[in-house]
Amino acid sequence: MKIALSLGASAFLLALATPAAAQDGTRMMDQMAKADSDHDGKISKAEFVSYRSQQFDRLDRDGNGVLDDGDMPRMAKAARMIKERTAGLDADGNGVISRSEFDNGATTAFDMADANRDGYVTSQELDAARATLQNTSKNR
Repeated sequence: MKIALSLGASAFLLALATPAAAQDGTRMMDQMAKADSDHDGKISKAEFVSYRSQQFDRLDRDGNGVLDDGDMPRMAKAARMIKERTAGLDADGNGVISRSEFDNGATTAFDMADANRDGYVTSQELDAARATLQNTSKNR
């Protein structure tokens, strides 16, 4: 599965895609905070999905429209880990993640952080989610 050459991009994908990313809650919430495109102190689900969609081109290093093994040849071990953690995004099970699958995949991180389920993640909710994930990571 094509993911990325940079660890930062890999961490972003993990953070935005899967609940397994709880191991690094701070990074996940820091990435989510960047989605606040109108800088109003809260992140709508639309902002979150839009930001995630913008990351696809960064991750699709060879520009073939899918995320596959070719995007991270020098990081085979990390690629395997990311492949395992992002398997849920591969909706058709063909071994690659298309732009559509990436853009329309689960919003697990957003949903987890949106404590009151109003469709927005406030800075307070983001801080609380960050703390929860840090505690979860420490207790493993």
